[in-house]
This record gives sequence, C-alpha cells and structure tokens, in this order.
Amino acid sequence: MDPKDLLASELFELKNLWFVYNKKINGLLMILPAEVLNRYDMVVKSLSPPVFDTHKYPPETKFEEIFDECVYKMGQFYFAVFQALFSKDNETMRPMISSFLSAKDPLHRSRKLINLYEEMHGIIDKKMYYVHKTAEEFKERSKTSLLEHAYQKVLEDNKKSEKTKYQEKLDEVKNMPDSVRKVL
Repeated sequence: MDPKDLLASELFELKNLWFVYNKKINGLLMILPAEVLNRYDMVVKSLSPPVFDTHKYPPETKFEEIFDECVYKMGQFYFAVFQALFSKDNETMRPMISSFLSAKDPLHRSRKLINLYEEMHGIIDKKMYYVHKTAEEFKERSKTSLLEHAYQKVLEDNKKSEKTKYQEKLDEVKNMPDSVRKVL
C-alpha cells in the first residue's frame, strides 16, 4: 500500500474529526460562563485552523508536509482550547504536548491526536448531558411548583366560596341581633 494513500485516508479522518469537533464545541459554547467564553474566544482568535483542501496549497508542496501541517494545527487547537476550557493549568498540559511532539511517525502522531480529540469530545458530551439533565430537572421542578401553586389556589378558592356561602346563609337570617352575627 502506498504511504500517500494511508496519509490521505488519515487526513480524511482528521477532516471528519475537525467537523465533529466544531459541531460539539459550538454546542458547548452556548452554555459556557462569560469568563470562560471570553478566554476561549481570545485563544481561538490567536490560532489559524487547519486547511484540509490539498488544492489550496502550492503545487510543489509535498503531501506529507500538508498532512503534518494539518496535524500540528489541530494539535495546537486541541492543546490551546483544552487548556482554555477545562484545564487552565499549564503544568498538566506539558506532558501531553511533549508526548504528542515526540512522536516521529506522522501516523502515530495523528492517532494520538485523534485519541485526544475523542477524549475531549467525551468530556464535552458529559458536560452537555449534565447541563441538559439539570435543565430537565429544573423544568420538572417548575412544573411541580406550578401545579402545587394551582392546587393551592383551588383550595383557597374553595375556602373563599365556603365562606361566601356561609355568609349568604347568615345574611338570610333576618331577625338575628348584630352582636350574635359578629360572633358567628
């Protein structure tokens, strides 16, 4: 098998991974606090996304160079975004970055990157699940609260209507002295 075909297949997988990443990160951005969102925005503006279209590179560029550029740019995105959103701690990121950069084989480096992105996708999915679950619980509590409030209102209305009925019956009695009427 031609190594270029293997790299082309891997590049296609990276492109799909990039698409999934963008889809998931956009969902996550909706729920992030303003401070984290600002940090993410600042980080992303400083990075350039990978260009997967090989026709956008000069014709003399080797396919291996294009592949490496895409992998390194995706790696740069991963480490910067992961740190901005989840880690903040530069020290915990260094071993991961070192491990990624020390891989000499482009396919091995690409596989490491794919695993890192899949791990981040899992974290994003868990966070999204938690937010949706919390929102559902809040909706259920709100519904329960509304129902309890409505039931309480019905009970109060029933008490008022019983008081009103009693007062009407009391008013029907004609020859009752006012002192007795006030006591009742």
